[in-house]
Order: sequence, then C-alpha cells, then structure tokens
Amino acid sequence: MQRHGNADSFVEWGALHAELDPGLTQKAKLPEKRAVRKRAQISEILSWASALLPSGGTAVDFCAGSGHVGLVLAAIRPDATIYIVEKKTQHCEIAQ
Repeated sequence: MQRHGNADSFVEWGALHAELDPGLTQKAKLPEKRAVRKRAQISEILSWASALLPSGGTAVDFCAGSGHVGLVLAAIRPDATIYIVEKKTQHCEIAQ
C-alpha cells in the first residue's frame, strides 16, 4: 500500500488548532529546530497511518506520550475513532 501523497506536506499545520502543533502548544512547546523535525516525523507517520485507516475505522495510539500522533490523526480524520493510550500522568496531562 502506498502512503497518501508527500509526507512532508501531508499535515496542514496551519489548518489545525494551534495546540496540536508541537512548536506552538503552550504545555509542551518545543524549540523551533526540534519542532520542525517533530512535525516532519508526525507527517510521515500519519501519511502511512491515514492511508491504512479505512473510513469510519478505529486506530489506537499506544504509548502515545503527549498525544501528538493520535490527536493530529483525530483532527485530520474526523470520520475515524482514535484512542490514545499512555500510562505516564505527566504526558496524559499534556495530551488533555
């Protein structure tokens, strides 16, 4: 299966709520150099995950950390049900 389009531009960060952008979120703001790499990582993962996720499907982001992947996937795929699972309280608080 091929991924959906160019991974670098798969996620339109400007179209999402600012708190989903790892460079803008107030709870866990990353330095800009790291945020650029994190955005690219998330875009790459989601270019594959979104292509594999059927319309109306369900995905689980295990060991979700602060939820960057699962929350962004939920934002770009409102037709699907996305669960994020994380055991560290600090990360859960950031994701919320």
